[in-house]
Amino acid sequence: MAISKRFGIQWRQPIIGRAKHGTVFYKNGLKVAFVAFADFSNVTVPASYSLNNYHDTALVKKLLTEARANADVVIVSAHWGTEDSNIVNSDQQQAAKQFAELGADVVIGTGPHVVQRVSWLDRPSGSKTLVWYSTGNMLSSQLKTDELTGGVAGFTVTKQNGVVSITDMSFVGTFMSYEWSAADRAASNLAARHNLLLQPLAEANDATAAFGTTVAERSAYLHRVLGNEVQLAVTP
Repeated sequence: MAISKRFGIQWRQPIIGRAKHGTVFYKNGLKVAFVAFADFSNVTVPASYSLNNYHDTALVKKLLTEARANADVVIVSAHWGTEDSNIVNSDQQQAAKQFAELGADVVIGTGPHVVQRVSWLDRPSGSKTLVWYSTGNMLSSQLKTDELTGGVAGFTVTKQNGVVSITDMSFVGTFMSYEWSAADRAASNLAARHNLLLQPLAEANDATAAFGTTVAERSAYLHRVLGNEVQLAVTP
């Protein structure tokens, strides 16, 4: 598998969390809390390695209250949503509302395998929470072009006079491609997919053409689903 070097991905990433805890780190002088939640787990694992389930409202309140008290910025990762649907479901909306009410500044969603809209939610403090309901797939070998189209969410965090602001929403579109012969495709031989390549959508003319679409069509799709407030970036 190949990943375009333009993404600047660093492979040796630290472990940034553990079950029933959040993580606090420093970035450009800001103290950032990161808390991850999921809708469910598809495997049975020991309690010490379990996911933070956002249906456990007491746990959500505990972790986000701690995060809010110990950081300038609170970011929530949420694995949720209806697979292969661009529509935000009621469970996502309810969970996002709870995250916002408990002080999350940004929520970044994954799980549906396709992109979903971006919204601002009001908070009791008078500020707002930025919610990316789904950024779509990144590394995958799924079959539909919508599942192969994802991206990297971007936003600017500033702190002035003790007040944190989130602005400048952007999205670097990506396209995931692979080689798969007509014979293997007809036989549904999924294991035969090879030479996987992830690259910025803007550079994926050949890759999109191989899947019967174009960069322009994929860009229009992202604009339509994400909404007009999001600036679709051309390059990372």
